[in-house]
Amino acid sequence: MEVSGASTCIDQDTIEVFIQNSPIVDLGNDIELCQGETTTLDAGTFISYLWSDGSTTQTIDVNTAGTYNVTITDDNGNTTEIIIPTSGFKF
Repeated sequence: MEVSGASTCIDQDTIEVFIQNSPIVDLGNDIELCQGETTTLDAGTFISYLWSDGSTTQTIDVNTAGTYNVTITDDNGNTTEIIIPTSGFKF
């Protein structure tokens, strides 16, 4: 990068730009649950979690149909959200 000011002086400097990818949450394959069954949704290892039910843990146990969201934050401060639809449940 080259910078010039009001005077005729010109100075140069170099900067490095790093692009950080958004974190990826993989909750595995779709599943079907029958009434009375429970499964654990695991968002993976990150710095913080916020599930749609207010939980702030890495995992939550679910046993009812519904949409489940999790927002995670990685160690670079990036966040992402994943939505788990109701289609995996069978009652």
